[in-house]
Amino acid sequence: MDEEEFETSMDEKPAKTEAEIMQWLQSLFLFSLCWSIGGNLDTDSRLKFSDFLKVLEAGTNKQHQRFE
Repeated sequence: MDEEEFETSMDEKPAKTEAEIMQWLQSLFLFSLCWSIGGNLDTDSRLKFSDFLKVLEAGTNKQHQRFE
């Protein structure tokens, strides 16, 4: 293996699985949701929003069950 082949093989990254891609997208969505909505709220509303998201993420609210 020459130097060029070695550098090319080192640059290649393993393909992401569908589960890894979904996890990445869900994480990006939650990050965006928190900052786009939470960043525009006052202190009291931020606390309520934070509590709501924690319950929603945990899946313990029967009215807003976790989507699998």
